[in-house]
Amino acid sequence: MNGEKETIMKKDSIIMIGPLPPPIGGVSVHISRLKSSITEEFNIYTIDTSSNRFIQFLKLFSLMFFSMFNSSRYIVHNHTSNLKTNYLIIFLCRIFNVKYIQTFHSFRIANLNKSYVKKELLRYVLRNSEQIIAVSEEIKNYLIKYYMKNTRRVIVQPAFIPYYQNETTRAIKKYKSELQLDDFISSHNIIICANASRLAFHEKEDLYGIDMCIELVNTLIQKKPYDVGCIIMLPQIDNREYYVNLKTLVTQYGISNRILFVNKNIELVPLLNKVDIFVRPTNTDGDALSVRESLHSLTPTIASDVVKRPDGTITFKSRDTFDFYKKVVWTIENYEQEVMKLKSTPNSLNTKEKYTSLYRKILMSK
Repeated sequence: MNGEKETIMKKDSIIMIGPLPPPIGGVSVHISRLKSSITEEFNIYTIDTSSNRFIQFLKLFSLMFFSMFNSSRYIVHNHTSNLKTNYLIIFLCRIFNVKYIQTFHSFRIANLNKSYVKKELLRYVLRNSEQIIAVSEEIKNYLIKYYMKNTRRVIVQPAFIPYYQNETTRAIKKYKSELQLDDFISSHNIIICANASRLAFHEKEDLYGIDMCIELVNTLIQKKPYDVGCIIMLPQIDNREYYVNLKTLVTQYGISNRILFVNKNIELVPLLNKVDIFVRPTNTDGDALSVRESLHSLTPTIASDVVKRPDGTITFKSRDTFDFYKKVVWTIENYEQEVMKLKSTPNSLNTKEKYTSLYRKILMSK
């Protein structure tokens, strides 16, 4: 018993900083799955950035302080994009001699160009990170082009971590008990699904393209003999006025029986096994976790071309409702062909091994 306890104490430790479910979102799901996948190799501590800030700081300070009195080596792996907060985290890491990794899940160069202070804070974060992880080539290229000289410290690692079967089984039970989606799904021949972590705008347009999904369904039933239903996963309604406007538009089009908003913090994964097409009509994006989950589920996936999408994704011109409509029609009429393409798309994730190897390498470095 003592030997087992000693082995546990000698595990190296990872402090993960970022949002945790709920709410369900790309970053929170990534952190949750990353934690689950490597918990046998490392002691994992999490700091939920959606909680009280003082509690966050107190927990982080306590973990770093006690790191000086045990034999475990520590890494802080930060998934947040608040540059001022990241500056303070790195400051603490330097005081307590803890190594620091920064993951960029998204990167909007336009926002940084407006602020000299933000640019300098970003340079500070990049200079003082042992490793920088970009979830896409676009983010990596932005960082290298504008802010970095040492390109060897930047690697690309998509945020997608495959879900576990028991995770899917638990979520399906919650769907059946809480959402009662079976009636909606069985009442339509074709089910399209979209998701948004919240209602948001980018350059004064619907960031997640929920408005485009409504227009899409209306156009499909006007022009094609399809019996279409659309499920929109929207766990947070932080803009009540815009939400009411969307619901009003649905009513005006007479498609209330074809659009279902789901306002629950529940995983998207089990739904992907029940729908026919997943759409991601965003007007800005990172390496969208939902797109990779959909492709992994062998669900034909249509997404805007605002970033490079994973192999197998069908893309359309961002905010172009007609091109969006055309790609959906093509997918419906060539459905089996698209599913076969997904089955033949190479998949080389090995996410657990990649992160374990990365953490070990950084812990061994001086």
